[in-house]
Amino acid sequence: MKITTPKRIVFLSILSIAQLNAAPKCSNTLEPFFSELPQWLSGGQQQFGLDMSCVKHSMNAFRSWAQTLGFDESGKKGLFIYCSEENFRKSSLPQCQTDSYMNVTLNTFNNVTDCLGINSEDLYPIVAAESGFYHNSISVSDADFGFGQVTNPAISDVNDQWYKLIGELKENPKSSCQNIISYIEENNIQPVEDDYKCTLTEAPKNPLLNALYSGLHFKTIAGYMDGYEKRNPLKARIEGLLGPNFSIERYEAVKSVLNVLSYNMGHFGATTAFEEFLLEKEYDLKNLKRERVEVSTKLAKINFQLFSKDDRSLSARKEQILIEMEEIDNKIRDIQRPQIFNGDDTINSFGEYIVQRKLSFYLKVLNRRIKYVAIKDKSKLCPTTKFLHVD
Repeated sequence: MKITTPKRIVFLSILSIAQLNAAPKCSNTLEPFFSELPQWLSGGQQQFGLDMSCVKHSMNAFRSWAQTLGFDESGKKGLFIYCSEENFRKSSLPQCQTDSYMNVTLNTFNNVTDCLGINSEDLYPIVAAESGFYHNSISVSDADFGFGQVTNPAISDVNDQWYKLIGELKENPKSSCQNIISYIEENNIQPVEDDYKCTLTEAPKNPLLNALYSGLHFKTIAGYMDGYEKRNPLKARIEGLLGPNFSIERYEAVKSVLNVLSYNMGHFGATTAFEEFLLEKEYDLKNLKRERVEVSTKLAKINFQLFSKDDRSLSARKEQILIEMEEIDNKIRDIQRPQIFNGDDTINSFGEYIVQRKLSFYLKVLNRRIKYVAIKDKSKLCPTTKFLHVD
């Protein structure tokens, strides 16, 4: 029997496909605002900092990630928000990647990191994974806002030091700092006290205000880390653990891992977990070295006996001791490899330690997003796979 489809259904299906194809891919609401921005923000890429290719790649990968969450007409779903005087709504549509939007995004990031003396290689992967550099991004839980996905504790932390930090920027002769200060004064930008969702995502204060909160939060974390380092013989402990694999560069990389993890975990959470991890590995290494001395003593005795007489049973025992010693040496090498401090899912690493113990759900999510961004980076524009790695 031949089954026919009613013409009305066929027509509606074609119409639905046409509407789907014609559906907007992004929102252009900020474009008129960008034309009024100063040249240092809206102009072409400046001669320092992150390259535009990284921002483009990050936006494309994040948009693809964000749109896997879907969209409904209720305005309650999506990773991007749009504010009005009445309320705010969530959407799967990001802002359009116009030339001016991209320039403002890149120049904001580069001026803030340059002024605050932040290594862009530390902050870039955080922003890439957290927001994709979109000014109006928001977390699924509505608890992380904008460019740097800053949280309530981070906002409070920066607010407590806002005027002191802004005073320091005023005295900094760098052109990047003076650019930021002039913009803050012209737009009467004050610390954020309420309605974080909109205040930290909408123009004209953003993305600069949000990037400042992100950068100042990161600097605050680095300050906490300096204090932790002074109170603890951290360098000596890591040097003792890594042994011949220790270097100043690797020590700085370990501190970078802790700073990045502290961005969302909090300084206390990250350093407490790290302290527990260090104590465990130091204990393991001490016991392994003691065992090796004991095994080495046994081997010396057997070698002395074999020197006096040829004994098959002694030779067999020597082989067993050599195997035992090799196993101990392998365990020592495993502890002393630099990758043990990686902040991701490397086997037996610090990252695996805190994920397995459920000390940081954030790290697991961040690592998954970083891998997603890295897979999309087919031309290897940005080294996201190096994120949180100690080589």
